[in-house]
Amino acid sequence: MVINREVCVVADTVDAEPVERGRVLQVALCSEGIKGIKAGLRTFPVDKLLVIHTPQITPLVNELLGQLSEALELETEAVQISSPRFDEVLDVLSTALKANLTKFDDVYVNLSEGDKLFSCSALAVCFLFGVKAYYIMDDSPYVFPIVRLGYQKILPEAKLNILQVLAKVGGGVASLEELSELTGYDKAQLSYHINGAPDSRGLATLGLVSVEKGARGRLSIRLTTQGKILLMSGV
Repeated sequence: MVINREVCVVADTVDAEPVERGRVLQVALCSEGIKGIKAGLRTFPVDKLLVIHTPQITPLVNELLGQLSEALELETEAVQISSPRFDEVLDVLSTALKANLTKFDDVYVNLSEGDKLFSCSALAVCFLFGVKAYYIMDDSPYVFPIVRLGYQKILPEAKLNILQVLAKVGGGVASLEELSELTGYDKAQLSYHINGAPDSRGLATLGLVSVEKGARGRLSIRLTTQGKILLMSGV
């Protein structure tokens, strides 16, 4: 496979005035091919290309990035994902975005070469972070509207504090006693915020934490995927 430099960049115009722009990161999904990735490079500016790909297409991705780095002196990176399910796409794509958002002025996520589940999962993450996502159809881009989700605004501060503490300690604790020490709330307050009451739905009822009964009746509390999403929606 040979990449023609002219198909990946727009030719310079002799008398055109240089246009200043910020640094742009393109994140591309790859599980089916590379045609849509190359079309995205022709369509939008790029300073770094980060490809999130499934294992079976690794050789093709490595070949593409090697040729782009050599021909265009483009900064590239590849991250392999084992499954296109939402949980893993959330972890991998959100980590990539957090690591790069402060280094670039704009971010585009190219959904064109992901399979259906991969692309849908990535689009949901884009909504969480408020970044641009696009899909190439018939060599033309369709750019999805930016939907910034702000779930944190509807959650009381005490419940939000509990979720943030759980996130800081790796996602969960082994007992209410441990959570009490970390949050400063007593067990009665924690029970109210986690289990709820007639006048207030608890974090467990809302699906934001899971509660499991362990040895000696101890309750372990862990963030669910929904809980992680809620925290990320305030990024």
